[in-house]
Amino acid sequence: MEYHIDKFHDNSVILYFKEKPAVIFPAHQYQNSIYSHNGLSFGGFLSNNNHGTENLFRFFRSILHYYSKEGFTSLYYKKTPLIYQQHLAQSDEFFLFQSNAKLENRETNLVIPLHIENKLQDRKKRAIQKSTSYGLSVTESDNWDIFWEMLTENLQDRHKTRPVHTISEILKLKKLFPKKIRLFMSQKNEKALAGTVLFLHPTVIHSQYIASTTIGRKTGAVDFLFKNLIEKFSDYNWFSLGVSSLRLGGKVNKGLTEWKEGFGALPFSHDSYLIDLTKIDFYNQVYVKAI
Repeated sequence: MEYHIDKFHDNSVILYFKEKPAVIFPAHQYQNSIYSHNGLSFGGFLSNNNHGTENLFRFFRSILHYYSKEGFTSLYYKKTPLIYQQHLAQSDEFFLFQSNAKLENRETNLVIPLHIENKLQDRKKRAIQKSTSYGLSVTESDNWDIFWEMLTENLQDRHKTRPVHTISEILKLKKLFPKKIRLFMSQKNEKALAGTVLFLHPTVIHSQYIASTTIGRKTGAVDFLFKNLIEKFSDYNWFSLGVSSLRLGGKVNKGLTEWKEGFGALPFSHDSYLIDLTKIDFYNQVYVKAI
């Protein structure tokens, strides 16, 4: 995470159990609050899940107690979405409840389940047929400068924003994780018409950025690109197309959502909770003994 250290005041912690790292909690601080790191795609605490439920509760309590002793008054906890959990569990749900955590924000992430058969929307099929007849092809690319220019223009024209990562930041991440961050393009005669950056997780393919040219939009180059990528990575469990709701306010982008649903994507919640550290009884035990 050090590539954006200038943007966040990092305050991550590692918990040890029997002198070995057991839990990592990526976080940053702002004023009197701790946040599940906003520079990451998802939050929560990361564990290999081999410590048992009682110890997981202790780890969670230890995290809150540590930040409370450091003088912080609140903690914004961003849960790890179920699709990213290699060992499905909801060990933090009970402790969030016990800590009187308040649901602060809920984002909608559209995800394609790859372990079941998905039927393309008829409109998608027609767009892909058009792309095929136009002679498009899909290939992995190292033309990051070309894609980043395309992406920057798209975001500026449509949303008056810029990519979260600069070109130098994404190239640094690519160098650190060459097999986990990959760029794919749909093109005609080696001319890029659309592209996407994929982050590869053990069970999830996540599309971080999507962009296209004017000709690409007219020829269905994005639909053609994702149809091919869904087939290419069909041995994964999930294909994440990203959040379709505004970070604050809970409003959903209707057009973007419908585009993703055309591939068979389903909505998954990405929740954030607010914990008031000043109102937690750290001496109240989670377990009771049977008499």
